[in-house]
Formats: sequence, structure tokens, C-alpha cells
Amino acid sequence: MQSFSTALFLKNGHIQTIYPFIFRKKKTISYTQRIRIYTPDNDFLDIDFVDSQSDSLVLVLHGLESHSHAMNIMHLVHALKANKTDIAVLNFRGCSGETNNVYKAYHSGISDDLITTIDYLISIQKWKSIYVVGYSLGGNVLLKTIGLYPSIQIKKAIAVSVPMHLESCAHLLAKPSRKPYMKRFIYSFIKKMSLKKTFLDERGIDFTDIKRVKNFTGIDSLYTAPSHGYKSAEEYWEHNSALYCLDSIIIPTLIINAKDDPFLSELCYPAISNKHISTLYPKHGGHLGFAETYLQNGTYWHEQMISSFLFDS
Repeated sequence: MQSFSTALFLKNGHIQTIYPFIFRKKKTISYTQRIRIYTPDNDFLDIDFVDSQSDSLVLVLHGLESHSHAMNIMHLVHALKANKTDIAVLNFRGCSGETNNVYKAYHSGISDDLITTIDYLISIQKWKSIYVVGYSLGGNVLLKTIGLYPSIQIKKAIAVSVPMHLESCAHLLAKPSRKPYMKRFIYSFIKKMSLKKTFLDERGIDFTDIKRVKNFTGIDSLYTAPSHGYKSAEEYWEHNSALYCLDSIIIPTLIINAKDDPFLSELCYPAISNKHISTLYPKHGGHLGFAETYLQNGTYWHEQMISSFLFDS
């Protein structure tokens, strides 16, 4: 696989992270259909499909507070379409434009919902091969799931910009230098929690406390951990960090993490002896950035690596 190189002024993790959102031309994807499937706890998941009449399918998992129409997801779908494969994008609970039915939503290790989705796709009996690509949070969900459930019927897996050690990444993002990123996540979190006020009232949670959170320690202590049955944010982070599941993976897997990613701690670049896992840790690239040149058109480096890993063998 080719190494990543970039223009001099793009050799900065924050610039790489922000640059595509400002300068990259947005791709518009017309999904052929949306299918809603239901979970064992009476909630739902919305999956958006691109039908290319193929016997292979790539399932895409988005990042935190993202969705199937996010810019980076649509660019990935556009790049994958060139391989004449069917594509499905899973919208995690509450991310498809409609609030979900229960108090809990999704989190960084929500394996049950990925398994429910894979089981549904297999039940259609259309695809001989199912591949999965996870971005950021979706990457952690993917790696954790295929580590815990090695017999899951996935042919290959790719995780990009994946925060595989949740606690250290949470502490990193609490630093003042990461405040602009954290502010964006908090805004989205508060907006979604405003739609769950009935659930909050039932649990005696004051919405004012929700609005006071400043970082992931606050979010995960007040909401994520207790809503999913964990005693604390620390317990939730420990149980859902994909780093601890890597040795059990037996599916061909690629991990792409840029060394200057402002979201990732040093623990997110492990030396891996598992023969089923390949790693690309380029010096630059930011968080889901990987822009090579100024005003670059076409696919970005990580999208090329994804297609190459999935289809060139």
C-alpha cells in the first residue's frame, strides 16, 4: 500500500482535520432506499442503501454524532461506488434524523446493534461477501465487535481514525487545545438530550445538569454509562475500548490512524502482533483528513487505501 504524503502547509493534525470540511467539494449521494430494522429492546436502526446489483456489500459505520449524509461518509460512499459494490450505511440510534424510542442511544462499543445489523443483512441472502468500514467511533465499535465475536460473518474490516482507548482519548479531548472539537460534540449532545426530557424526568435528571457538561467525562458519567448499565464513565471506557480486543480478531483487518490525529492518544497506535491485522500509522493526516494537496479533487488517500484493501486481492 502506498504511503501518505501531503503538502507542507497540510502537515498539521488540526489543519488536516478541519481542512476537508471547509475546502472539499461536497458529494451528493442518492441512496436507493432506507430500510428500518428493529432491535430486541423495541428500538430501531435506519440503514441507507446504494444498490449496484452486486453480490458484495460494504457496510459503513459513521463516527460520533454523524450520519449517512455527513460529508465524509458521502465521499466514502462515492469512492466505494467505483468498485461496483452495493453499499449500506448504518445510522446509529438517534442519528437518522429522528430520535430513537428508548432512553439509551448508542456508544463507542455498541456491539449488539452492529450484530443486529449484520444478522439482518445476512438474512437477505443477496450478498456473498460483506465488508465493514468504521470511521472514528464506528471504527471502535467494529474492532471491539469482531474481537469479541470472531465468528461474525464479515469478510474484511477497516477502521479509520479509531479512538481504541476511550479513557485516554476522553482526557485528551478535555484539554483546552481541543475545546473547539469538544464544543461541537457537546452542542449536538445537548440538542439530542433536549428531545429526551421525558426520559430525564422519569430518572430524576435535571436538564440543567445536562447543559453544564464540558467534556466526555461529564457526558459519559451523566448519560452514556448509566443509560447502558455501567456504574461509571471509567467502567464504560474500560469495557468498550477496542484496544483490549485486538488479539482475538481473526478477520483480515486494516487500521488507519494518523500520528497527528488530535482526537487520539498515544495508546491508539499499538504495535500489533496479530497476523490478521495490518496497520497504517502515517505521520500526518489528522482525524479523518488525509488530504494530499491543496483543493484536491477526487478520492482522498484513506479512501484509496480502503478500496485497495477491500478489492485488490
